[in-house]
Amino acid sequence: KNAMTLLLLSRGVPMILAGDAFCNSQRGNNNAYCQDSPISWLDWSDLERNHDVFTFVKTLIAFRSEHPVLRRRDFYTGMNRSGYPELSFHGTKAWNLNQSKPFHTFGFMFAETRSDHGAQRDCFIYCGVNTYWKERTLELPVIPSSMQWHRVVYTASEVLADSVVRRGSIDLDPRSIMVLIAR
Repeated sequence: KNAMTLLLLSRGVPMILAGDAFCNSQRGNNNAYCQDSPISWLDWSDLERNHDVFTFVKTLIAFRSEHPVLRRRDFYTGMNRSGYPELSFHGTKAWNLNQSKPFHTFGFMFAETRSDHGAQRDCFIYCGVNTYWKERTLELPVIPSSMQWHRVVYTASEVLADSVVRRGSIDLDPRSIMVLIAR
């Protein structure tokens, strides 16, 4: 789920191949295009077995469709009309990512405005990533006081329900990703 989350939120054109949404493995063969055998055939019973992954992918696709800033190919280099950068990167401390050193935990935030993006309303989208093998805490960027962070996706939890983040940081389990929206 972690790789799928980053893929669907990435700024490039996501490439989801046939069966990816329900764990089509091709038995580990990543070059099965020339196979006319069960290796390249879709096993539709995987959809039933992996319905949770299918639901997860549908949720991410819908979320990306709702937010034009996630589909941009280029980002403003300065501040957009929100007063924030359209895309910013963060370390364990908000606004502080040292890219000259290796890091396992980081965040990135999109500032989406109705006027700049044609969105339904102004919002911020934050994605916290922990590739480390231990739990890590990420400080969240301060947002306008009229907004609250809401958890949209957390790959360490089976629950996709919306929940409010009531403090200025998030705890990420090992090798997990959390997506938040501020509205």
